[in-house]
Amino acid sequence: LNCPVCGVTYDDDIAIWLAEYGRSLSEPGSLESAYVLSSLGHMHSCVGDAEAAIDPLREALAIQQRELGMQHPVTATSMLHLGFAHGVLGDAAEQLRLAELA
Repeated sequence: LNCPVCGVTYDDDIAIWLAEYGRSLSEPGSLESAYVLSSLGHMHSCVGDAEAAIDPLREALAIQQRELGMQHPVTATSMLHLGFAHGVLGDAAEQLRLAELA
């Protein structure tokens, strides 16, 4: 996986560990934590673990909705990422609902 900040390529396990570490350093509920959570969820999706992606993506989305609003492009992107994870897990209705909101 590639770091979204510096572009360095990391092994999957290391990338997820780094995102978890970044999560521990960020202030809970902050936009910074939402960015880290979104990255963590996206990394889980990239390595084929959609189930592990759901919680961090859901938490990131809640923060972004509160801090940025429903119409912000970052919020919409998070809705699509979360919807994709739901789709992979077979929840097409939730995937469609999130896509329509985005």
